Amino acid sequence: MQLHGGGGNANPLVARLGARLTAGSRAPGAAPLDRTVPWTPYQHDVLRWLEVVDLVGAEPVRLQPRLAVTAADRHAAELALSAAGVHGAERLVALHPGATDARRRWPPQRLAAVANALAADGVRPVLLGGARDAGLTASVRAALRAPAADLSGALSLPGLIGVLERAALFVGNDSGPRHLAEAVGTATVGIFTKANLVDVAPLFRTRHRVLVSWASACAICGADYLAGDCGHAATVLGDVTVDEVVEQARELLAGERSQPRDAPAAAWQVEVCG
Repeated sequence: MQLHGGGGNANPLVARLGARLTAGSRAPGAAPLDRTVPWTPYQHDVLRWLEVVDLVGAEPVRLQPRLAVTAADRHAAELALSAAGVHGAERLVALHPGATDARRRWPPQRLAAVANALAADGVRPVLLGGARDAGLTASVRAALRAPAADLSGALSLPGLIGVLERAALFVGNDSGPRHLAEAVGTATVGIFTKANLVDVAPLFRTRHRVLVSWASACAICGADYLAGDCGHAATVLGDVTVDEVVEQARELLAGERSQPRDAPAAAWQVEVCG
């Protein structure tokens, strides 16, 4: 199964594996597999890959991925939260300033402003990030006025999953942690480019809100995100305001107690070897 992209590089590799049957997506000019669906832009990734697996008889039965949180995940999260001074039943809002593509990072000072506003409502901000996010998390910390738990660089993958489940809300960019938060049933507010709105934004809005930069223009030169990388590594999300994000976050927090989290249909076991 080729579930990577249009197949320009992946399809020839999959074809060489010697499988009895190959299947995947195929962009124009890509090598064929035994069974393919056409790869076209502006299709949601969840629907794209469900369409691919249907080629081999895996009938799609669920639109939202679900991740079962284990006791080990929760234990790792509690250890990290306790070490950061979080105890008891504090309501947590997880904040993640990172994204692989620098252009998809909302300015960290704005994320701090959201944290300050929500903290005034009685929630505890929790800052998340990996080693590569050190500069971003430092910028958020510098602009925080509210007491926050800084877990950046302190979490294993199980710990991250446990913290995301423990949080009442996730606020951040279009990133892996946002997808994980959605998969464990936590409400999310995500900030997206106009392009990524189409292919990776959550499909449902009851517990997941999407703020979109319709301009999606480089903060330095104004180049359109869809025109290619201008090389500045600057945000293209500048037209999304703090007030917009705070409004959506408050709506979700107000309804969080009345919106039950769906239980996962099946568990995905993830092991991390250090």
